[in-house]
Amino acid sequence: MKRRKFAPVPDPQEAGAAAPPPSSAGSRPNKLAVPMLLPSFSNAKRADEAGQDGSTVQGSDPSVSPGEPSLVGTEPHDSHLQSATAQITLATTEQEVGHVEQGRSDAEVPLPQASAVEHSSTDTVQTYRHPLPTPTQDFYFVELDATLIDQNSHPPRSLYLDDGIRVIADSMRADGQRDAIHVIPNPAKPNRYIIGDGWTRVLATRSYNLNNGVLLAKVHTNLSEEQASWLGYSQNKDRNGATDYDLGVYYQGWNASGMDWEEIATRAGVSKAQMAYYAAFSKLESDVLSLVKATPQRFSANVAYHLSRLQAQAGVSVAANLANKFLTNEQTIKWLKEQVDDALAKLGRQGRKRNDSNTVMFQRRFSVGHYRQRKNGQVEMAIQIPDTSRVAEFNQAIESLLKQYLDPKDLPDGGPTGATPPGDAPE
Repeated sequence: MKRRKFAPVPDPQEAGAAAPPPSSAGSRPNKLAVPMLLPSFSNAKRADEAGQDGSTVQGSDPSVSPGEPSLVGTEPHDSHLQSATAQITLATTEQEVGHVEQGRSDAEVPLPQASAVEHSSTDTVQTYRHPLPTPTQDFYFVELDATLIDQNSHPPRSLYLDDGIRVIADSMRADGQRDAIHVIPNPAKPNRYIIGDGWTRVLATRSYNLNNGVLLAKVHTNLSEEQASWLGYSQNKDRNGATDYDLGVYYQGWNASGMDWEEIATRAGVSKAQMAYYAAFSKLESDVLSLVKATPQRFSANVAYHLSRLQAQAGVSVAANLANKFLTNEQTIKWLKEQVDDALAKLGRQGRKRNDSNTVMFQRRFSVGHYRQRKNGQVEMAIQIPDTSRVAEFNQAIESLLKQYLDPKDLPDGGPTGATPPGDAPE
């Protein structure tokens, strides 16, 4: 076993923490790394695989830079990562896994044995603050080309806004990658990986070409894609990395895949009753949902629930208008709930009036039809005359009867007896 030591640096997440100075040891060429310049992403939900054929993976120093926080070092087998001494423990060369370039077909090669652990690049000063645990049969650490990492089919987050990616990129450029991302080998694509946790850092690295496009990754060899997804969910939740909209889409995705709400609630650590609030996002129409996606921090699950209530009763335009007022005027959830309750109460009163006027006061059912009279005076009759030769006689009797009860101005204008006004054609 070989140990590499380097000086500890201040926590970049602490207020006033400064970026560590560049290493005096100079840069070490990364012979296995292939820098890739990629265009910036715009509201990327899933990044393209950048046309990779899966044949180029690099291995080099496991030194990284702080970006968004993760929970590396807080898992049971990582508890010793909290050492104050900045020290990296590397395994034997058989366990320090990288993949050779195209033409060697997935063979494993050892990481380089000697060089400064702390090194600089044109974009980033890299320093890693915690010791890495010895690789086991369950995981190992390796530096990966960010373009070889695929999105999870059940991503714990669905919104990756440009501003959020830029913030992480600025942090990584200034302070480095603090913790390793979590990935699993992609079972369907050799030499590629599926993200568990750290997708924002992947997007930031790709978009801004940080550290020559390389990230330190903890590769879990004993997790399925589903388990990796829940690992990412857990870490996002612990650091408040996901909005309520993200969570709502995540839960709904599992339900659409066949997982019942009770199991989702159990896995997520959320009560089944709360799931009704998260599920409300899936009920919102695009006019309302566009506001939610643009400013997800303002639209909690509670807000989505009340807007869905209003949308269901009053329509999309009414709900979208109220959502816009809520956002523009920076109103509170209490204000929103009161507005929704008032609107629904008004609709309820109107509905009751309509229902009262439509109440059936008298009706008779026959074997050949029915007669019905409502509270507002409306009369409905659907009768089949068995003897068709007497239909004309029946029509004359009806007209004679109606003349006794209708206002003269409401009587027919003398048109054909069998004529039917437009829109009243019999079914």
